[in-house]
Amino acid sequence: MRLERGTTRAVSTLARLRLRQRILMKRLTFILDSSMPHSGTFFYSEQRRQCGKAIISLALLSSIFPVRAQSEKEFKLTWTVPSNRVAIARASVNFKADQVRGDPASETDSKGLPLLYILIGVALLPEIAKGLVTVYKDWENGATIVDATGDRLTITHDPQGSSDVTVVKTDGGKVAVYDNRKSFDAAKWVEILTSATKKSAK
Repeated sequence: MRLERGTTRAVSTLARLRLRQRILMKRLTFILDSSMPHSGTFFYSEQRRQCGKAIISLALLSSIFPVRAQSEKEFKLTWTVPSNRVAIARASVNFKADQVRGDPASETDSKGLPLLYILIGVALLPEIAKGLVTVYKDWENGATIVDATGDRLTITHDPQGSSDVTVVKTDGGKVAVYDNRKSFDAAKWVEILTSATKKSAK
C-alpha cells in the first residue's frame, strides 16, 4: 500500500510539473507575441521581468523531463524468477501467460515443476523497477544478477549467490554490487538500471 501511494504521488507530481511547463510555455509565447501599444517604461520593464521569470522556470522544468524520458525507455527483457514469485512478477510487469515459461536449466520441485521461470518481453524501466520491488521486497534469498550488456536487459536469480545482493554487469566486463536488495524502492531500482543501461550504451 505504501508503494502504491508513493507511486501515485510521484505520478501526480510529475503531471503537475508537466502542466506547469505547458502553462509557462503559453505564458512566454503570449509575452513575446504581445504588441507594445502601452506607453511608459513600467510596462516594458515589467514585461521583460515576467519574460525572464518564465524563461528561467521553463528551463528548470525542462531539465526534469529528459531524465524521466530516459526512465521510460523500453527494454527487451528476459527475467528469471523463482516459481513462487512468478504470479506477482507477471502481474507487475504486465506479461501475458504465453510470455512465461519454465527454465529448462532449473531444478524441479516435488511435482516435477521448474523452481525457476523465465519471463520474456518488452517493458518500460519504471515497470521493470516496480516488478523488482514486488518480487524482492522483504525477501533475502539468493542474489539478483542484472546483465545490461548488449541490447537486452537480462535479470536472473541465483539461489546459490549471496543473499540479499544485486550484481550488475555492463559492457567491458564491469561489475557493480549492491547490498540490501530487499530495501530497494522503485526509484532505487530505476537508478540502478538506468546507470547500467547508460554504461552499456557507451
